[in-house]
Amino acid sequence: MSDAHTQTLLAQLEPMYHQDRMRFMVEYGKNPNLDVLNQLEQGNIYERQLALMTCHSSLDDARVERSLQDPSRFVRALALGLAPVVLSDAQLIQAMQTLPRGLQLVLLNGLQKHKRADLIADVLLEEAVRTGNIREATALMGFASSAVVQKHLPVMESATPGEWRRLARTQPEKVAHHLEEKAQTKTEFDARLFWQAQAVLVRIAEFSSDKVLSLLRTVPRNIPLASWWLQPLLERWPRHIATLALESDETPYLD
Repeated sequence: MSDAHTQTLLAQLEPMYHQDRMRFMVEYGKNPNLDVLNQLEQGNIYERQLALMTCHSSLDDARVERSLQDPSRFVRALALGLAPVVLSDAQLIQAMQTLPRGLQLVLLNGLQKHKRADLIADVLLEEAVRTGNIREATALMGFASSAVVQKHLPVMESATPGEWRRLARTQPEKVAHHLEEKAQTKTEFDARLFWQAQAVLVRIAEFSSDKVLSLLRTVPRNIPLASWWLQPLLERWPRHIATLALESDETPYLD
């Protein structure tokens, strides 16, 4: 860094604690010297973080977009936190298409906190299904809107337990209904149905303990009650598990 203004700013920040530096840069972003910020953005990790912090007040979407591709994970993490606030829907969709899967999930979680995830996820999910990218589709289901989830529930047959849990967190009633309907078509043990239901039990119970009791009554027609791990439910909803055990001639698995 050779520019005198940039050097003056860095010298002013030097004696401050980290949090004070970050607060200072947020304030600086309200009336910044863009030449200084552009020089900082070309500097080391610390300097790039300083430049990016000004986006909290300047709402500089182009700087946030560039920082999402920064080689430093620290700068990318800061940009991921800013993106839900600063970027437009179109910019977010474009960013999602260039980020690796792990960072996509981080961004979607951030968007969910700002109630912006469903619109972005809907667009990307529809495209993933259209192109046959089922792996991408299952990863997006837990962030999509209720209508789009209902439309594409069959893709969840390829989902991981974690993706089932995420969907059950956002759409517990749909997940419970889907698994109950699936169980009603089975006449013998179905290992996939078993682990799908086991994965979502706690999430559904958090939504409705009666709903999870209904699911447990439906699915065990082809899955022995003793096969379920019900300890997490027993600890939080003992009355419901006791009712289920009394209705059955089997002993539930409790650890």
